[in-house]
Amino acid sequence: MRFLVRADDLIRRWNSQPLARQFLIIGGSVAAAAMLVVSAFVTSLIEEAVTRNSAATTALYVDSVIAPLLPDMQTTQVLDDSVARALDETLGQGALGDRLASRFASGALTEPFSIQAKRLWSGRSLSSVRN
Repeated sequence: MRFLVRADDLIRRWNSQPLARQFLIIGGSVAAAAMLVVSAFVTSLIEEAVTRNSAATTALYVDSVIAPLLPDMQTTQVLDDSVARALDETLGQGALGDRLASRFASGALTEPFSIQAKRLWSGRSLSSVRN
């Protein structure tokens, strides 16, 4: 039991240290703990801001580029050839088309795109579309 340290020995060893070393140990510990807490908080703020900005950018892209191509989607099941061609060209050039293709390949988009898009644009989430 030689390695067990009693509390009074710890206090005596602590008090025998110079004040500068005590300050360095306690101050360093508090500063390290504060850095961890602040970094976790700032990381969450950055993550939320990036997600929000990405969503806003995607919404603006869809609203300004893709939505004008689909005005008749509310009334018909199948798109006209010219609209389908323009939509294919538009989605083929950007990252959104790649993301939609990967979602379709993974099984997240199981219905034809026109039905899927109607449900998504009517305000339903992707999880409710799967059901």
